[in-house]
Amino acid sequence: MSGEAGNGEAGTGSEDRLGRLTVEVQQALLSRDREAAERLLGAGFVWSGSGLGVLDRPGFLATLVERAEWDAFHFSSCRATLAAGSGVVVSEMRQTGRLDGRDIAGEYLCVDVWEPAGPSWLLAVRYVRRLGPGT
Repeated sequence: MSGEAGNGEAGTGSEDRLGRLTVEVQQALLSRDREAAERLLGAGFVWSGSGLGVLDRPGFLATLVERAEWDAFHFSSCRATLAAGSGVVVSEMRQTGRLDGRDIAGEYLCVDVWEPAGPSWLLAVRYVRRLGPGT
């Protein structure tokens, strides 16, 4: 198993932190670490996209440990920006793994919207779309 960021995170300060948090989310998925995921996801978190449809926080956390198994990921790009008090991270990644036993290896576009939470950030929305065949 491995996980890494690719062509660097954009900007400085909060933007760098947001890029690192996006990588931390993927690392929690990779290791099926529900506790780490719970620390990173906001109370109203919503997942939308590839293979899972729309999931609320409890549905996503259940999927993390019961239905999905990721083997590896690599970000080819990861760019963060601040907009209207939120953080937005747009990344492209290659991942390998299975969902309900079905191979989900491929290239993906991922858009994360982060909301400020005290001195840190919590993930509010993750949209994932497979690039190429199978989208």
